[in-house]
Amino acid sequence: MILRRLSRHVKDQNWFAVALDFLIVVAGILIAFQITNWNEAIANRAEEATYRQRLADDLQDDIRRTDEMIALYTVKQELLVKLRDGPIEDLLDGDRRDAAQRLEYTVWKALPGPRRATYDELIGSGKLTLLTNIELRNAVSDYYSQYGRTVDILAEPIGDYRRLFAEYIPGDIPVENLTDVSDETVAKIMAGVEAMRAAPAFERAANAEIFYGRDLVNWLVIHREQAETVLSLLSDGEAP
Repeated sequence: MILRRLSRHVKDQNWFAVALDFLIVVAGILIAFQITNWNEAIANRAEEATYRQRLADDLQDDIRRTDEMIALYTVKQELLVKLRDGPIEDLLDGDRRDAAQRLEYTVWKALPGPRRATYDELIGSGKLTLLTNIELRNAVSDYYSQYGRTVDILAEPIGDYRRLFAEYIPGDIPVENLTDVSDETVAKIMAGVEAMRAAPAFERAANAEIFYGRDLVNWLVIHREQAETVLSLLSDGEAP
């Protein structure tokens, strides 16, 4: 209808009416674009809120597992110090199940794997920019990238403690079965531990394992603080 009217006004050389019709058309187009932009912005903010919540869930799980790792490595360092410095009875006394677990802890090694499915999805889909807070976006990227760099460094202990343990503790007697074996088997395990402690390489290997564990705990604390920082940014700048 507007086009027919515009054609008639041009034919009649009614330029004022032509200009008015042109402005109406342009205004209509601009309004349509604006409505589209508003709808897209609303959809983006809703999607951002969803990703924020998913990232927060991932980070809260990371913090929980990091706390568990810190507790386990703290116990491990205490046990290694006892094994290095104290009488063997301090490590192996009491309930056999507890004694077996304490021995296992001295060779235990693991690193927390962060839940990163949400972050990987944001990167893979090119939607990281949905996080409109640049500080938050950078903090999220730094959190996951720094984890990868640190794991490359801390993936393996620097000493030979685990090798010594496997060499001196009877290989046909899994430590975890200590609760189900005879006193004779317990005595063999204790003799193996004593022989390991007497080995020339033991103190150096134990020290390296202790230092590695302390470094790892320090890193876990820093990693946890980073997660808390990102969580704070996620909660402070909620998408409208």
